[in-house]
Amino acid sequence: MQSFALNVAKINPSDLTPKEKKLIEYINVHFVKISEENMRIEKLAQEAKTGYSAIYALINQAGVSGYKELLSTIKFDAEQLKKSGSQTFDVTVKDKYIEIINQGFVSINENSLEKTVELISESKNINIIYWDNELSAPSRQLWRTLYKVGFRPILSDKEESIIKDVLEQTTAGDVFILYSTLSYKSERFKNFVQEIKSKGGNIIFIGIKEPAKGIKEFIDVKHVIVTSNNKENDLVQISDVGIYTFFNDMIISNLLNIYTKNKG
Repeated sequence: MQSFALNVAKINPSDLTPKEKKLIEYINVHFVKISEENMRIEKLAQEAKTGYSAIYALINQAGVSGYKELLSTIKFDAEQLKKSGSQTFDVTVKDKYIEIINQGFVSINENSLEKTVELISESKNINIIYWDNELSAPSRQLWRTLYKVGFRPILSDKEESIIKDVLEQTTAGDVFILYSTLSYKSERFKNFVQEIKSKGGNIIFIGIKEPAKGIKEFIDVKHVIVTSNNKENDLVQISDVGIYTFFNDMIISNLLNIYTKNKG
C-alpha cells in the first residue's frame, strides 16, 4: 500500500503504544523532510526520540514489509503534497479519489472477500446494520442490490429496540453485515457481536479501524477499509463514503458472478 497516512489511519489507536503514537506524530509533521533526506532508520529513531522498537512495531502495524517500504509510503505522501500544490482543485479531488480507490483495491484480502461472498450466498437470513448514520447510503446500496438478485436482506440501524428485535429472531447461520466507523471502540457494539455469536450467527465486519479486543475475536470476516485522511486545514476534503461504495461493488460483482453461473 502506497500512502503512509492511509495505512496508519486504519490502525486501532488502542493497539498503539505511546512511543508508536509519538513516532506517527513525528512522521505526520516531518514527512517531507524524511522524504527529501531519504532518512535512514537510525536517524528517524533518533529524531523522533522513539528508538528502533517503535519503528519496527509500526512497520508491523501498518502492514508493510520493512523500513524500505515504510519510507516509500512516506515519500508517496510527500509527492502527493507537491503535486496537489501545482494543480487545480478539481484535478486534486480526482487524483485523491483515484489514490484512495487504488489503496482500497490493494488492501482487499481476496480470501476475506471470497469468505464474505460465501457466507452471504449460503445464508437464508441476512442482516445489514449500519452503526453510524453516515454509512446508511452504502448499507442501503448493498441491501438494494442483494434484493435485486434474489436475497431478502433486512436493513436497520443501531437503534436499541430494533437491535433487540433482531437478536431475538437470530438463528444459527444468520449473517450480519456490520458497517462501522467508530464502533471498533464501542462497548455496546462489543456486547452486540458477542450476543450474535452466542446464537450461532456469522459476522462480516466492514470498518475503517481494526476492531478492538473483545470484538475481533467474534468476527468471522474482517474488512478494514482504507479511507481518506482529511486534516482540518486541508482545502480538499474527500468523503469516506465513496470507498465503502467501491467495496460494496467488489462484493456485488462476485455475488453476481456466482448468481449468473447458478442461473446458467
